[in-house]
Amino acid sequence: MTNFIKKIKRHKKSSYNLSFKNAELLYNIILKGKLSDIELGAFLLAMRIKGESVEEISGFLNAINSLFIPLEIPISKYAPIIIPSYNGSRRFMNVIPLLALLLSKKGIPVFIHGIKKNFGRITTYEILKKLGYFAVSSKKKAIKYLKLKRLVFMDISILIPELSKLLEIYYMLGIRNSSHLLVKIIQPLSIPALRLVSYTHPEYLKILSDYFYNEKSLGDIFLMQGTEGEVIPNIRNSKQIIHWFHDNKYTKLTKEQNKEISFPKNSNINDNVLWIQSVLDNKLPIPSTIINQVKNCILISRMLSLKYSNTI
Repeated sequence: MTNFIKKIKRHKKSSYNLSFKNAELLYNIILKGKLSDIELGAFLLAMRIKGESVEEISGFLNAINSLFIPLEIPISKYAPIIIPSYNGSRRFMNVIPLLALLLSKKGIPVFIHGIKKNFGRITTYEILKKLGYFAVSSKKKAIKYLKLKRLVFMDISILIPELSKLLEIYYMLGIRNSSHLLVKIIQPLSIPALRLVSYTHPEYLKILSDYFYNEKSLGDIFLMQGTEGEVIPNIRNSKQIIHWFHDNKYTKLTKEQNKEISFPKNSNINDNVLWIQSVLDNKLPIPSTIINQVKNCILISRMLSLKYSNTI
């Protein structure tokens, strides 16, 4: 472990990247809780300074995937859509619940995994709970509701407890670690799905693009520079840009943002819930960002289902 940390902790431009095999080995040790607090803290800080390579991401994810059995659900008219939600909102309304509910209304199985609370932010779960949607308490219940094509929210502590523990270190160290990236990439289902993945810092577009080009996981990916860390294309851009990865290919989906339908600023959770309910009740217009994203999700979800329904 000491040798790994010595190589990783160098300056970013001269640091050492772990091989796929070493990354998988090391993350397995970390997930099983075999490092001391000092060793774990040193590794997480070193990786935070250096940044993850494609091979490291692959190795880390392989270690994570070895910990759990994917949720078994049948393929249906629409392939499931997987939405990670680990940030919540602070400056703008949290519209992830709106996106998820609009997709669910179309008969698409929507699986949200994330955290229930994030200090200083309004989380997706807090809004869903006020709208009458509660987190599932077990994988068995998640499978049951997904089969019924219902929206499902599962806390990461239920889905992958070992990864949840690494996420919680943020509240002790005050900085994010590799687990915050990895948890947004996981594919926890047994069938092809469309994953929505966001990045914040521009350098991660290239790293994640290189990773998704060669990923052998089930389904397609919509990669986008998110809004406040969530999977809504950056509303500050004049164009909505979604990077679609499919069959080791890449397509850029772009759409001009309609500034006439404003993306509301945030104030408090009750206002957020009221706004979403008003949009769902057709009392307020749906922001163009959400309209475009819903259309793209429905299209690719249906394409995935048609493509794989005869091969699974």
